[in-house]
Amino acid sequence: MDGISGLLVSFQYDNTSFIYIHCKLSDFGIVIHIGGCVVATTYHAHLMHNHIIGYIYKFKKNTKYQFSNFNFDLNIDKTDGKYLKFQLNSISIDFVNSTEICEFNDTLPIRYVDSNKNYLLSFCEQNDSQYRIQPEISGPKIPIKTKLNTSSTGNITSKYWLINIVIILFLLMVVLICFKARRWINCSQNIKKLFCKILEYC
Repeated sequence: MDGISGLLVSFQYDNTSFIYIHCKLSDFGIVIHIGGCVVATTYHAHLMHNHIIGYIYKFKKNTKYQFSNFNFDLNIDKTDGKYLKFQLNSISIDFVNSTEICEFNDTLPIRYVDSNKNYLLSFCEQNDSQYRIQPEISGPKIPIKTKLNTSSTGNITSKYWLINIVIILFLLMVVLICFKARRWINCSQNIKKLFCKILEYC
């Protein structure tokens, strides 16, 4: 699964009729999520219909999934009652080194995206049901520290104080140098006047 970020399945009857399904893949280490599925359909060059399925399908890498009589319907036009029926007689999803088997032979409910909320659908999670639907829960996140450590805060404060002290000392040195330079200029002028007077007397 390395480097794979999407899944594309296409069915084409002729040049004017086709169906394609595009989904996103997310790898979380021991599980894989397939979600954000968009189903696009067109028939005899008629207007294309796009359907976004509001499910994220969860698959465990240690499990081999076998689906039979896999059926689900997509509504094309709710007003006219037109729908598209998918029927997969047999499909298998097998991961490397899988040790468990999950068999599914039922019709899945379809949830269209009508909000920003997605639902996680997992198979063979409970003994009393072949699948389970629950609100999507994000994967593990790295906690963000909102409180600073007192020692690090003290170090930062001491560094700022040191920088301020250095700047102040530098400014004082500049002021002293300027003051001494002005005094030296005044002294040199006085010495020059004194030498001139001595020369006049000489």
